[in-house]
Amino acid sequence: MKPATLITALILFIASLATPWSTVNAYVSGGSGKIKLSPNSGNITLGQTKDIDVTINSNNVDISGVAVRITFPVSANDMEVAGITPDTTNLAGAGWSFPVATHSTTEGTTTIDIMAINTAPSGWKTSSDTKIATITLKANSDFTNKVLTLDQSQTQMIKKSD
Repeated sequence: MKPATLITALILFIASLATPWSTVNAYVSGGSGKIKLSPNSGNITLGQTKDIDVTINSNNVDISGVAVRITFPVSANDMEVAGITPDTTNLAGAGWSFPVATHSTTEGTTTIDIMAINTAPSGWKTSSDTKIATITLKANSDFTNKVLTLDQSQTQMIKKSD
């Protein structure tokens, strides 16, 4: 193999490497419910997108709302939020609305905020992980190990009785 061909092959290989990210779970007050990101880790290939589901499990406790704040470090827009899509299929007809589904980047940190409110008189409950939204991330440059963190003070599940 000629040196120029080898260098070209190496550059193409490097440009196609996937970059890892990971997430952490956030447990709501009292430990009765759970909010998490799924999958809990993955790769995003340069120039491609990756969908991450935000799921909740109220452990059969009636809830009236969910607030989720996710943060991750960025430099020179290496990874961006390409979209936030509330899941109206899983929650259809259950009294849910999504007044907040936003993202912003300031001072080297991207923040994603999602809020879902349930207005049904009895609230809503589940005993399994139920998707409430999908976040689409896009890799714009090479980077490694972006940890998506659920902000413990801003990520909450509110019991209907509260």
